[in-house]
Amino acid sequence: MSISIVSGLETDFDSALGTFLQGKRKVSEGMHTFLRCLVVLFTTCAVAMAASYAVQLGETTIFKAVIILTAVGIECAVVFFSAVIYPKWVLSLNQLIAGVLLPLLSLFTVMSFMVSQQFAADHKMEELGKSYIESLQSDAGRLSIADRRDRGSLQVTRDRIEEMFDRLSHVKGSSATAIYHYIGKTFGVSVETVVLLVRALWALCFVSLCVALDAFVDLRLYSKEGLNRFIAEWNAERNLIERARREAKQIPNPVAIPTKAHLNGTSGQNSFFV
Repeated sequence: MSISIVSGLETDFDSALGTFLQGKRKVSEGMHTFLRCLVVLFTTCAVAMAASYAVQLGETTIFKAVIILTAVGIECAVVFFSAVIYPKWVLSLNQLIAGVLLPLLSLFTVMSFMVSQQFAADHKMEELGKSYIESLQSDAGRLSIADRRDRGSLQVTRDRIEEMFDRLSHVKGSSATAIYHYIGKTFGVSVETVVLLVRALWALCFVSLCVALDAFVDLRLYSKEGLNRFIAEWNAERNLIERARREAKQIPNPVAIPTKAHLNGTSGQNSFFV
């Protein structure tokens, strides 16, 4: 009977503790919990966005459920198992991407707000016209084409909406999308291209941040509770190995079973043992 020994479990406690603490920094339990909550929060947002997109793609209830479960499973696997399924260089790359894009996109958010304010100031009348259109559309929604008394009012409301649309046809964008039009005009590219690139960067930053933060918490930080958990697991593994060794020593020696050659009095070279 051969016994295979796992070398990782045969190390002494000081060596195992040194391996556990290598490259890690101690933080308080509150900070460790806070970072964990951030990982869960960002992952929940990513899952919600993926699920909402999956709902729009699905045509039947079963198909929607399958797509949602697939999207949720992919997001959870990418984030929560990143430290296990990805090599260190991939995790480092995600940290680099998140570290570079996060300040840039934060700056983009501030710029969007400032440009939006400036757009609203420069197009004050147009913004009032858009608000007026929204009010007219709300009024039209309360009228019924089947009611004779509402037909006249509905027609007048629609005429006013079309008239305001004609007046605002020259306005490109709105206060919410002004930043995309400004960037497109500055660099001479279409608004669709700007929107695609910006949203792609947002998605890349979001996923990279989730992966990098989860890996950072798992591989670079530890708390007192995590240290206690490591010690308890190490002791449990040692006790399991010692118990297995004691049980292995109690197994009796293999018993020789005579073959037909033994019974016939021939040489024992043709016998076998179990």
